[in-house]
Amino acid sequence: MTDILTTMNERQLLLLIKSCNLRKKHEDILIMRYVENMSCQEIADLKGKELQTIRNEVCIARKKFYNKIG
Repeated sequence: MTDILTTMNERQLLLLIKSCNLRKKHEDILIMRYVENMSCQEIADLKGKELQTIRNEVCIARKKFYNKIG
């Protein structure tokens, strides 16, 4: 199965994420990770959080995203 988060262009992906009505924190983390192509370490540094916390947040946000799009 192809991972839609890594195969769509940035504009399409941004529109899809925005249309899912995710909680803001989940939307933001998906946009930083997959639209802005930031590493988990870059996101952790920006947010002042531990790397593992960001990895967990990305995982949770991905699950919620895929549940919304079916």
